[in-house]
Amino acid sequence: ELMLDSALVVALTADAEQIISRVSQDASRPLLQGDLRQRVNQLMEDRKHAYDFAHLTIDTSKLNAHEVVDKIVAFLQQ
Repeated sequence: ELMLDSALVVALTADAEQIISRVSQDASRPLLQGDLRQRVNQLMEDRKHAYDFAHLTIDTSKLNAHEVVDKIVAFLQQ
């Protein structure tokens, strides 16, 4: 509630393959230790409704940072 009352909440999502590609070389993620593909898929399943309350959800799978920002700005201008 505090997040919704105080700020714009944007949930950034991506498909499993994109997440795996982005984090595959990052050993500093303890939740992703072990079978990376299995862990990513399990975390995605566990968290699939965690940010349903967000004002805006953006699938970043095929977007670069500038495109994500453009979508947020467009939302704010509505």
